[in-house]
Amino acid sequence: IASSVLPEHQSYHKCIRTLTKYNQPEFSNILAKWHMLQKIEKRASAYFLHVYQAVGRLGGKVLLDECKSLRTKTLDHSNHEIIKEINQARKEMQETKRDVVTLKMSFDSLKINYTDLNHDHNELIEDYGTLRNDHERTNNTVVELRQTYADTLPRGLRAKTKRTLENWVEDAKMHVETQKDKHIFECITRHQCVLVTGSFGIGKTSTMKNVALRMNESGYDVIPVIDDPRDILNFYNPNQGTLFVIDDFCGKYTLKSSQFERWKNLTDDILSIIEGGNCKIIVSCRLQVYNDSKFTTLSLFKNCICNLMSDNLSLTHTEKSEITFLFLRSDSSKICKLQNIFNCFPLLCKQFHDNPTSDITQVFTNPSPILETEINQLQKGRIYGKYCALALCVKFENSLHENVLTGDIDKKTRSLFKNICEKCNLDRGTSRLLLKDELDSLIDTFLINDHGCYRFKHEQYFEFFRCYFSQI
Repeated sequence: IASSVLPEHQSYHKCIRTLTKYNQPEFSNILAKWHMLQKIEKRASAYFLHVYQAVGRLGGKVLLDECKSLRTKTLDHSNHEIIKEINQARKEMQETKRDVVTLKMSFDSLKINYTDLNHDHNELIEDYGTLRNDHERTNNTVVELRQTYADTLPRGLRAKTKRTLENWVEDAKMHVETQKDKHIFECITRHQCVLVTGSFGIGKTSTMKNVALRMNESGYDVIPVIDDPRDILNFYNPNQGTLFVIDDFCGKYTLKSSQFERWKNLTDDILSIIEGGNCKIIVSCRLQVYNDSKFTTLSLFKNCICNLMSDNLSLTHTEKSEITFLFLRSDSSKICKLQNIFNCFPLLCKQFHDNPTSDITQVFTNPSPILETEINQLQKGRIYGKYCALALCVKFENSLHENVLTGDIDKKTRSLFKNICEKCNLDRGTSRLLLKDELDSLIDTFLINDHGCYRFKHEQYFEFFRCYFSQI
């Protein structure tokens, strides 16, 4: 265009100035297109320069020369096709880019929806957990209400019974299960009534509690009874297996007539209950109570008697060693040879555990503290018959023959009996046969009957009671 207007020797800028003078519309339009082409050329040159430099770095001089020739090469028909394909590819790339943007927006939207759904899901899980806990509490409440409605125990007594069993569980941590536990458990499984007896400190109460806990685990409702057998009649539940547990059921140190008579009078009623099969009774008493002559008239507990001092139920050497280690730990080796001196060995272990002293040997060879507690309880409980029986053994120098109690005696011996009875708060005319019954009740607890002669079981027992009764 410029060449048609201006001579060939004029420069580009001069050509532009000349065209501008004409100020014609077509020339203005041509100039605008010219400026646009000039800008495109500058950008293309910049892009080509970057490509040219990159090709030179990657392909070396050969490719660099090829790039130079391509810069000035005239486009043929095939090149036009390539340009079209490039333009078409550019359009497809732009469409793909738009699709990617659209997909990204869709993904972001889905991500937001997923976050909302996840939040709702977590809330539903929390609500479900809350509902499940509420459901469990409601079920427990319903069960408790049903039990309360069907429970024969008053609510206050039920709470007390629960605390008692919890204490028994805690005590069981210091209990060694022995052959006597297994035997008594088998007995209460087979029989409706079981009596556990033995001397003081031998482990009657501990064993009975352990057996009761095992019965509780088996599904029985365990109810400790203090001393009134009428509780069995009042709290028996025909729809629930029940085990009544009574410790020292007829008195602790001697047979108490009032308690004995209540049991005797209610025997038939209790038998009618236990015949149903859902009710069981396990009781304990000391040997001095069991040996009372009146006890033979109580038929309720004649079928199954477990004497912990019998040969088949007494503690074995291994069991005593286990008890020793449980209570004494590192000190257990110090008393290995002292385990068989006294029947109250388990009680001695417990007392040393509760009140350890420096002289462990003294504890297991001198039972004076335990004997003092026993004799004081006889005196405080006004159990003067047994108290007097022990005093008689002392006064007869640990050799009291039966014929002195059943046969004729001289005036001096009769006077001795009367004086001892009086000092022991008994009537001076107390029958010697009554005193013999008291002596018999103490056999295997404090005394033995050695071919018709009453003696203390251990020399230590005699020495203690001789000092105790020295003022009589």
